[in-house]
Amino acid sequence: MKNDLPAVPGPSDAPASSLNKAPAVAISLCMIVKDEESCLPACLESAKGLANQIVVVDTGSRDHTPDIATRYGAEVYHMEWRNDFSAARNESLRHAKGDWILILDADETLANWPAAEVRQTLASTSAEAFLIPVESVADAASCSSMLHSSVRFFRNRPQYRFVGDLHEQIIPSILGAGLGGFEFAPWRVRHFGYQRDVVRSKGKIDRNIGILHKVVRDNPFDAFARYNLGVEYFRSGQKELALAQFQRAFSLLADIRASFASMVVWYIIQTLISLRREEEALSVLRDAREAFPDYTDLIYLTGLIEFERGAYSSAVSEFMQCLEQGESSPRHLTVPGVGTYRALWQLGRCQEKLGNSAAAVEAYVHALRQDRAFGPAAGSLAGLLLRDPGTDPAEAWNVLRNASDWQEPAVVAQLLGVFEQVGQVAVMMGDLEGWASRQTDPWALYLWAEALLAVGDYSRCIGVVKDHSGKFGSWAPRALGARFLAAFLLQDVGEMQATLQDAGWSGPGGAGRTSDAGREGHKSGGDGGVSIGGEGAPALLPYQALLLGVAEKPQGAPGDGLPPLERWYGQLSEEQRQQLLEGLWPVLEALLRIHAADGFAQAYAVWEFVGGRNPQAQLRMGKLFLTNGLPELGVEHLSSLPADVLDADALGMLASLALERHDAETAVAFLNGALKKDPKNPARYTVLAKALRLLGREADARGLIQQGIAVCGPRPEFEAAVWYRA
Repeated sequence: MKNDLPAVPGPSDAPASSLNKAPAVAISLCMIVKDEESCLPACLESAKGLANQIVVVDTGSRDHTPDIATRYGAEVYHMEWRNDFSAARNESLRHAKGDWILILDADETLANWPAAEVRQTLASTSAEAFLIPVESVADAASCSSMLHSSVRFFRNRPQYRFVGDLHEQIIPSILGAGLGGFEFAPWRVRHFGYQRDVVRSKGKIDRNIGILHKVVRDNPFDAFARYNLGVEYFRSGQKELALAQFQRAFSLLADIRASFASMVVWYIIQTLISLRREEEALSVLRDAREAFPDYTDLIYLTGLIEFERGAYSSAVSEFMQCLEQGESSPRHLTVPGVGTYRALWQLGRCQEKLGNSAAAVEAYVHALRQDRAFGPAAGSLAGLLLRDPGTDPAEAWNVLRNASDWQEPAVVAQLLGVFEQVGQVAVMMGDLEGWASRQTDPWALYLWAEALLAVGDYSRCIGVVKDHSGKFGSWAPRALGARFLAAFLLQDVGEMQATLQDAGWSGPGGAGRTSDAGREGHKSGGDGGVSIGGEGAPALLPYQALLLGVAEKPQGAPGDGLPPLERWYGQLSEEQRQQLLEGLWPVLEALLRIHAADGFAQAYAVWEFVGGRNPQAQLRMGKLFLTNGLPELGVEHLSSLPADVLDADALGMLASLALERHDAETAVAFLNGALKKDPKNPARYTVLAKALRLLGREADARGLIQQGIAVCGPRPEFEAAVWYRA
C-alpha cells in the first residue's frame, strides 16, 4: 500500500520518532536534478522527517549529485534530458508511492514545515492540492525577494501530470479532473536559484530563453509562454524585448482573473520603471489598481515612482495606504513587506526627505520591530543617526544593536556600509570580532574581511580571505576584491599578482587576457564591496591596470621606454578600454568609502589616464565626490564642464551645496537649469520655489508653483505650498 512507507531520515539514519503520533499520511518528495551537489544537501536536510519517500530523477549530472541523494535515502533514477521539464517531472511522479506528492527543486528549502502539523492538515483536508508560498531570494544583500504561490503539494493520482516544456504546470490536469479544489497553505518554500551569482554560473537564462523560443514559435497565442519569455528577457537585462512579450501576453489573456494575470501587469510596470518611462507606468498602475484592489504591491510601486520623482508628500500618502491595506493577497506575485515593514521603511525615507527626522526615526524603528533582520531599515536608521553631528558613533552603535538583529549578515552588511562612510567602523569591531569567530556562513566571512579592510587592518584582511579560501561560495569574487584592495593599499605587488592569479589571471603577457574562471566580469556587490568576477567581461582589466600602475619598470629592462601601464593600455581594443573604465568605478567608490586617500589618489591617476578626461566620466566623478562628502572636488569637476553636459541631478546637487552655503542666487541658477532638463519632476518646482522665496521673489515663486500644477497636475506638494495662492 502507498502509505506503508516509513519516514525517510537524514544521512545519520536517525529515526523520526517525533512523528509517531502524526496521522498515517505518506508523503513522496519528487525532484529532478542535474549537477546540484552545492545545494542539494540543504534541500534534503530541510525535508528530513517530513518525506516518507524521496524520488530523484537525475538528468545527466557530472558531479556527486546522485551520491548525495543516495546518502539521504533517495531512490535515484536516471533519464536523458530532452529540454522538457514536464517529461522529467512526470517520470518522478511515476515512481511516487505516497498519498501526497511534494515538489521541490534542489535550489529550494522548506521553511517552517512542522511535520505533525502538515500531516494533520493533509489528513483532514478535502482539497486536492495546496498553493504554497514560494519566496525567491534575488539578492540577499538588499533583502530583495519575491513571493508567489505555486502548486507544490497535491494528491498522488495517475491523472495529475505536468504539462509545458518550461515552467511546467500541474494545475491544468488537476482542474481537468474535477475532483476537488485548491487551498492556500501556511508553509513556505525558499528558492535561491535566481540569485545573480547562481544564474550566471548555471546559464539558466540562456537555457530558458532557448526553450521558450521554441514554445512560442509552436504556440504563438500561448500567453503564459510569452509571459515566461518576458521574465527571462527581464532577468537578462533585455528590457525592451521583455516589455514586448509582457504586453503581448496581456493582450492574449482570455480573462483578467487568470492565475498569472496580475504577474503580467506587475512585470509590465517594473519594466516601464526600469526603462525610465514613469508616466506610462503610472498610467498602467491607475488601471491595474482598479482591476486588482487587493494587490498592495501596486500601491507600493506608485509610492516608489513618486519618491524617485521627488514628490515625497504624494509618496507618503501611498505608503500610508500600503500600511492600511496590509500585505497583498497570496494569489499575487508580491514583495514581502510591502504592507508592513518595507512600507514603513519607505515612509521613513520620505520623512527624511521632508526634513521630519523624528518621524523618520519612528518609522525605521517601527519597521525593525516588525522585522529585526530587515537590513535596509537598519541601514537607514544608522545613516540618520550618524549624520547628526551631535551623535556619538559608539552610542549610535549601541542603539542599533538593540533595535535590530545586528548579527544577521543582511543587517551587518547595511550597518557596515554606513559606518564605513563616516569612518567609524572601529566602534563595531569589538562586537564583530566575536561574531566573526563563530561564523561559517560565506557572506558573514566576507563581511568580516570587508570590516578589516575598512579599519585599515590590511594584512589581516588578506589573511582572512586566504585562510578561508574555498569557503566563500558565491561571495568569493567579492572576497578576492577585498583581498586585492588590501594588497593594493599595502603596495604589495606580489600579493596583488597572487590574488589575480587565484581569480583566473593568466599572467601579464596579454592585453586583458583572462582564463575561463575570470571571464564573467566585474560588478559592485550589493554590500558596497568590489568583485573580481561578476557580470560583463573581461573581469580583471581594472585590477591589471591598478597592478601596472603600482609596479615599477625594472631598471635597465628592455622595451620601448613606455611605462608598463601605458604600454599595456596601448594593446587594448576600444571595447576593452571602455570595459576597463567602467570597471574602475566600483574600486574608486570603495576607496572613497573607506577613506583610503593615498590609495584613491593612485587609482584616480589610473582612471584619469584611461579615459577620465571624457566629459561624461568627469560628470560621474563630480557627482561621486559630492555624494561622498567632498564638495570642493565635486565642484571642481562639475564647474569645468559645459552646461549641456550637466544633468538635472548634478545641477540639483550643486544647488543644494549653494543653499548650504547660503548662496541662494547661485542655487536659483542651478535649479533653473535642473528644471529645464527635468520639467516633469514636481520636486524641481517646489525646491526652486523655496529658493526664490529666500530671495524675496514671492511673485516668481507663486508663478512657478502654478506652472508646476499646469505641467504635473495637482500634487500634495503643490497643495502644501498654500502661500502660492496669496
